[in-house]
Amino acid sequence: HFRMITLIRLWDWSLCLHTRQGDKCKTGFECKYDHVHFPRPLPNHTIISADDLPKAYKENFDVMFDSRCRRHKIDKDSKGTRCYTASFHCPQEGKIYYAAYGPNSQSDLQGVHWYPTLKDANIAVDRVVLEEFHRRGLICNF
Repeated sequence: HFRMITLIRLWDWSLCLHTRQGDKCKTGFECKYDHVHFPRPLPNHTIISADDLPKAYKENFDVMFDSRCRRHKIDKDSKGTRCYTASFHCPQEGKIYYAAYGPNSQSDLQGVHWYPTLKDANIAVDRVVLEEFHRRGLICNF
């Protein structure tokens, strides 16, 4: 079990008021604030490699992203074991994706998904982004 941590500002994003409230922003891509993607549960059979997300960005947007697009948090569960979560800030659309519903995850009382390794957290957030690409009909390698 994971203890609840303070998530008032898990990451320092400038969030759009509409997406904070779960609504759609009428300004869309032209909004000067960041939008959060709220994923649905993903099928655990979707297997990806560490290269799939960079390839998808190159093929869809002709954009290469760097490590500044990724953010990580480390905490400890109730047994004192390290756990990790991750986020990804889309360099093209300004949308924020959080690691969710990946294999080996456990969620805390606030719905944050935690993973036993940083690699698991990164793969989980990559899957969330690629699933959204797939849903939108973009190239995603699966």
